[in-house]
Amino acid sequence: MQNRVNIHYEFAGIKFAVSAPAYGMDEHISKFRTESCKADLRYDVTFCDSIESPEGELLYSKMCREYYQKNDQRSWLMRHNKTKEIVMLDTVQSDNEHRVSFLEKYPEAWGENLMLKIMDLPGKILHYDGIFLHASFVVWNGEAILFCGRKQIGKSTQAGLWEKEKKAFIANGDRVALRKFDGIWYACGSPYCGTSKICENVKVPVRCIVILEQGKENEVCSVPPREAFVSLLKNCSYNTWDKDQMEKVLPITEKIGNEVEFVKLSCLPNVGAVEILEEYLCQNRK
Repeated sequence: MQNRVNIHYEFAGIKFAVSAPAYGMDEHISKFRTESCKADLRYDVTFCDSIESPEGELLYSKMCREYYQKNDQRSWLMRHNKTKEIVMLDTVQSDNEHRVSFLEKYPEAWGENLMLKIMDLPGKILHYDGIFLHASFVVWNGEAILFCGRKQIGKSTQAGLWEKEKKAFIANGDRVALRKFDGIWYACGSPYCGTSKICENVKVPVRCIVILEQGKENEVCSVPPREAFVSLLKNCSYNTWDKDQMEKVLPITEKIGNEVEFVKLSCLPNVGAVEILEEYLCQNRK
């Protein structure tokens, strides 16, 4: 009999209850542990000697991951990249109940990031009218400034400049969750932190989302809702093959584009970019 533990987490206001064999936890996800509470989503985790392939239609397959559907029941699995054995199977028992099996002989398949592997937070948050955005997230004067844009555009650089020059607090260097509470959009910390390794469990109102571009000089301007929607869609996390996620992400990103202030910052990697954005934010508020 495996010794089991019952653990509760909360991410962006979504409460998770997990019953699982005792295991080592990644320090980042430990920051999101909470007291026992009524859970929105429950996970029953077991380790076993073998896992059978699920029944149903194969919806999508890529990089040793497969997604199936049978009637209203969904499941997804991971295969070992060499042996192709199923090392993890997650079956959705109901809207909020998951049964997850891991192949015990491959500890590298579950390891310390067990919960992140099974929770699929970017997919789950869509059911609560929120999204995950690829962005560097700083807290300044009690509000969130989010820097987004294409890869290597300078998101971490701008966040670092705000930390150095304006004593802003970097809450995450890779991804941030956006959800609306009491009519206000909030930026919520997430355990996904990329190479920055910066991740904090915080929840603050969004001041603005900054679309970064490289420029020959520092310039800032407002962004109309339609352009904001397109940029947001490019930078948020969701499965394009999943019809259900696609149907949810479009109205959510459109709503954020209309209700949150977006600015475009063409900039150099210097303090001037910080000064011009700060001046704009102090003079303008949507």
